[in-house]
Parts: sequence; C-alpha cells; structure tokens
Amino acid sequence: MSFTALLFVLLWSTGFIAGKGALPYADPFVLIAIRMAIAAVVVACLIPVFRQRMPRKASEYAHICISGLLLHVCFQGGIFYAIHNGLPAGLTALVIGLQPVLTAVISVATGRESLSSRQWLGIGLGLAGTIAVLSNGLNLIAGVQSVGRQVVPAVIGLLGLTLGTLYQKRYSSQAAILPSALIQYLTCFVVTGTAALATERLTVQWSTGFIASLAWLSIVLSVGAVALLFLLIRRQSATLVASYFYLVPVFTMLFGFLLFHEVRGAASIVGGSLSILGIFLVTHGKRATPVATLTPATAKLKA
Repeated sequence: MSFTALLFVLLWSTGFIAGKGALPYADPFVLIAIRMAIAAVVVACLIPVFRQRMPRKASEYAHICISGLLLHVCFQGGIFYAIHNGLPAGLTALVIGLQPVLTAVISVATGRESLSSRQWLGIGLGLAGTIAVLSNGLNLIAGVQSVGRQVVPAVIGLLGLTLGTLYQKRYSSQAAILPSALIQYLTCFVVTGTAALATERLTVQWSTGFIASLAWLSIVLSVGAVALLFLLIRRQSATLVASYFYLVPVFTMLFGFLLFHEVRGAASIVGGSLSILGIFLVTHGKRATPVATLTPATAKLKA
C-alpha cells in the first residue's frame, strides 16, 4: 500500500467524524452547500497557481458533472443524512465499506477488469469483516424505529461513491484534477443549495466546533482528500482503489472512540482485522487487469 493511498484513507476516515461534528449545527444539504461553496473558492484560487486548464469540450463538462453529482451529492448527502438521523459515524463508514465488493462485481460483470483468485479472496475477507462489525453495531440500534431512516441514506451514499468512482475512472480519469473539482463543486453547490431551500431549515448555528469541522471538510477533505482520490483513480484500477475503503471503517471507529466515545465489541476487532487482511491480499496480489488490454488468446484463457 503506497503512502498516497494510506494518506487518502486517513483523511477520508476523518470525513465521517467531521460530518458528525458539524451536523448538530446545520442540516445536511445546508452543510454540503456551504462546504461546496468554500471548496470551490479555494480550488479556483489554486488553478492559476498550478496552471491547469479548464476542459474545452461540452462532453468533458458533462462527464465531470455527472461523476460529481454521484460523488458529492449522492455520497455526501447519503452519509450526512444517515449520521443526522442517528447512525453512528463508525457504522456509516462500515456501510460505505461494502464498496470494494460492489465495485469488483460491477467491474468484472461489465468486462472492465479481470481479478485474480487471491484478490477475490481478499474481497471476500473484507466483506466478512465488514458484515461482522456492521451486524454487531446494528444490534445496538435494533428495535429503533428509525433504522430505515438511518441505513437507507447510507446505502444511497454507498451507491453514489461506487458509481461515481467507476464513472470517473471510465470517462474523466485523465482530466485535470483542480478544474474537475471546481466544476463538480459548483454543480453540486447549485443542486444541494436548491435541495436545502426546498426541504431544510436554512439556519446555521455558528460555533467554534462547527467552524472547525466545516474548515476540515471544505479545505482538507474537499481539496486534499478528493485530489488524492482523483490521483488514485487515474493511476490504479477501480477495484484496487475501492479496496482501500475497507480500511476506512477501522480508522473511523478509532476516531469515533477517541472523540465521541463510540464503543464497539469484540466483533468489531475481529471484523477490522479481517478487513486489514483482505486489503493486504487485494493490494499485494496480482494487479487487476483491464480486460481491454488482453489479447484475444489471453482473454480466452482468462475466461
């Protein structure tokens, strides 16, 4: 696992914690809209510094906007509503932790990648670990009538992150990182701002905790972590990038325990260990091979 991937996992894990820290002070779409606006301003200032050009074709803008809506509106909206409705940050991260399995299945089913048996074993172990921790956590909220309101948004977030990653890999992986982020943030600001106007209260309780969480979400994550994600998508297969998300729940639960005293049992420890072993097998096994690069003879053998 590269330093870039490890740094991405650490930063991405803090997003669930920062979201939990900010949501008591603003509704989800209001929070996302403010985050998108701040991130857009920061990225716009960075573009001339790094001399990255904006896309020139309308089709490029369209693809970037679609992946942005999936990655930011569906993903962020889903996880923030799940946390807003009472799902612990660690459990929300665990639902998102199912992404590697979903990504692998879609990638192989659509013929985009070919995985080795060792990688499939790693994906299976990671899934087992995620289910172990998730089932343990769901026992804590079993019987609560709002479980549907908590889990369903998290699943929407899972679908948004998975499809957004695959879409970006397919259509926009070579686009300049900062201009792509600016287009996505402006698009998502309009969408989430409209949603906030239509469905939420527009009041924000400004406090030190909210400002700190918002700054972390808008600058460190929306600029730093998202840039790392785009870079990983560009350099590695979608399945390999997705496998890193197995480690996100482990770090999120650790941060949740340290900051919010979210305690998990033995199943969480065992599940987290399985997830770590799973990602080791995926990242140290044979690299996922794009099917398009196989010769007809090799493709026949792979089948």
